[in-house]
Amino acid sequence: MTSIARIIMLLFLCPLTVAGIGHAQEIPPGGTAQTLRGELLSLDNKVQSLQKTVADISRDLTILEEEAQFPERSRISVFLGMDQLPRFDLDSVEVSVNGKIVTTHTYTPEETAALQLGGIHRLYIGSLNDGDQLLSVIFKGKTPANPFYRSSASLNFKKGQKPKFIALGISDLLQDNTPTMTVREAQ
Repeated sequence: MTSIARIIMLLFLCPLTVAGIGHAQEIPPGGTAQTLRGELLSLDNKVQSLQKTVADISRDLTILEEEAQFPERSRISVFLGMDQLPRFDLDSVEVSVNGKIVTTHTYTPEETAALQLGGIHRLYIGSLNDGDQLLSVIFKGKTPANPFYRSSASLNFKKGQKPKFIALGISDLLQDNTPTMTVREAQ
C-alpha cells in the first residue's frame, strides 16, 4: 500500500473513530442532551466534508498518476462494448500488442449483463511508441452449440503523436446467434 493510500485511509478512519468516542461520552455537567446532539451533528458534518475532500483528492491523484504513467502523446486505450446476445456468455478477453499480452480479463455474469445493456469496459490503457502497431484480441465464451467458443480479431494501425483509442465490439453480424468481434480505431 502506498503512503498516499495510507494517508487517505487514515483520513477516512480517524474522524469515524473520534465520532464513535463522542457517542460513548457522558453528558458533561451543566450540558444538555440537546447541546451534545448539536455538537455531534456539527462533528458529523465536518467528517462528511472531510471525506468528500479526501475522495476528491484521491480522484485527482488517480488522474495525475495516470497522466504521469501514460503521457497523452504515447497513450493507447482499448475499450470493449457488446450487443445484446442472450445466447452468448462471455468468459474472457485477452489483448496483445505487437505479440505481447498486455491484459486479460475474465468476466462475471454481472459484468457481461452490464455490457449487454450498453456498458463499456476499459480493458487496457498503456503507452506505445510512434509507428506501425498490431493489436490482437482473443475472446472466449459459451454458446448453446459450443461451450468452448473462441474467436479472434486483429488490427494493424499507425501510432502517431496523439492518443489512440481502439474499440472492440462483440455482436451478431450474421444474425445467426454466433458472436463476432470487431476491432476498429475510435475517434
